[in-house]
Amino acid sequence: MRKPNIVLIMSDQHHKRAMSWAGHPYVKTPAMDHLASKGLSFRQAFCAYPLCGPSRASFMTSQHPHETGVFTHQGEFRTDTPTFAHQFLASGYETILSGRMHFVGLDQRHGFERRLLGDVSPTAFLATLFKNTTGEHLNPVLTDLHGTQGMSKQGIEKSGPGNSGYLAYDKQVTKATVKFLEERKTNPSDKPYMLTVGYIMPHCPFVAESDDFYQYWDQLPTPDTREESLGQQHPFLEELRRHWGVNPMPDAQTFKRVQAAYYAMVNHLDRQIDAVMQAIEASGEADNTIIVYTSDHGEQLGEHGLWWKSTFYEGSIGVPLIISRPNDPRAGEETQSNVSLMDIGPTLLDLAGLDPLPGVSGQSFRCVLDDKEDDWCDEVFAENSNSLAGPQMSTLGLPQRMFKQGPWKYVYYHGMRPQLFNTAEDPLEENDLWDDPSQTDRVKAMQARALDEWDPEIERQRHEVIDQQYAVFAKATCAAPPAEPDEAWFDSPPKNYIEPIQSKQTRQKDHT
Repeated sequence: MRKPNIVLIMSDQHHKRAMSWAGHPYVKTPAMDHLASKGLSFRQAFCAYPLCGPSRASFMTSQHPHETGVFTHQGEFRTDTPTFAHQFLASGYETILSGRMHFVGLDQRHGFERRLLGDVSPTAFLATLFKNTTGEHLNPVLTDLHGTQGMSKQGIEKSGPGNSGYLAYDKQVTKATVKFLEERKTNPSDKPYMLTVGYIMPHCPFVAESDDFYQYWDQLPTPDTREESLGQQHPFLEELRRHWGVNPMPDAQTFKRVQAAYYAMVNHLDRQIDAVMQAIEASGEADNTIIVYTSDHGEQLGEHGLWWKSTFYEGSIGVPLIISRPNDPRAGEETQSNVSLMDIGPTLLDLAGLDPLPGVSGQSFRCVLDDKEDDWCDEVFAENSNSLAGPQMSTLGLPQRMFKQGPWKYVYYHGMRPQLFNTAEDPLEENDLWDDPSQTDRVKAMQARALDEWDPEIERQRHEVIDQQYAVFAKATCAAPPAEPDEAWFDSPPKNYIEPIQSKQTRQKDHT
């Protein structure tokens, strides 16, 4: 029997509830909905670290962040660490990467034999930007929107309808992917393929095409931006908000503008996914192709007064996940089983009938796909440290770990009080039960599990050394920059701009 093809689509910073199939009251995602109708949707999928680079390193290697050693965007995991792409390649698959994966350094393949389009950033050497919070490496991509892609107040204030290099990049990823699938139809191969498609949407800057933007701007209600609406916050999160410049919250119009732009960016992403799915259908191999959609982490989008990622709240640590197999026995169903991005590689290898990667921490959840959920361990771990925070922000650099089992989520902050939530009864995580007398035993047991084989003091010391090592590497690569391994994806800088928001009456008048 022929091995199945695999198309793995990964976006960047997609809130797991910002899809119509997930019950969102405003967002419309027909392509994702169609994929969900053909496969199994996971409501409790999580990344291993709520930041792009570390999350993707764990995703590719099926290892915890403390095993990969990648804790920041500057981190590079070892070239001799095999990924699930290596195992597919070693087992006779074509392995193709189209677009984004946030690899750092000379090795931009890590098991992919071919790359159709380079990453969104023109440089693979992010360590040269050590402690540079302005993201100079993205200046050619974002031009007039430079500085809005990071976690800062500027990214909230400079938002709305317009265009960005990120929107343009995703269109190029789709173009390259569709071309590959069309060529595959014209020149069939006896080898199955594992194609990973990497998009940057709906990552900030919060700028969206006008038609997409206004469909949400016209219908979204005015959000509640009162600080008192947030209730009592964990001291770590209070400090994080102050550092990001979002305490107090932005005014209601700014908040709404960011929401409208973000939902519109999800629309843009959905159209790209639709084009890829149509190309798969037209290739003649759809009946032998497994399709996966997920994201590297979430987007908090104002929940708890927070934006972006880097926390263990569901909006940040949770990810969308849909897996569709040909003639899927669980087509259209949902599961509440806890799974990690670290588990996707082992699961896909299992579905393809290939040997597992040796020495990994991720596990195959094929039993969940086969409706044998009682056989699944139903627990996940995640880490965070906000490394590179520096001594002036020691609170933000403290080691943190999440342990989730069933509906219960425990969050450990080194040297600070924990958090405890029941996400089934409290999906918005508004009721922290860490000091509830009836949960004392649960807190102790979950803390013991969270700290099992993970020592926060050792991690703190390790991160300090890694920060120092990055500083040395940064100076060296700035002194003698290595040659870039991939060509830039654009010939000339893409257009970046934000348009003034027009009233509905003005738009209707201009249209007529």
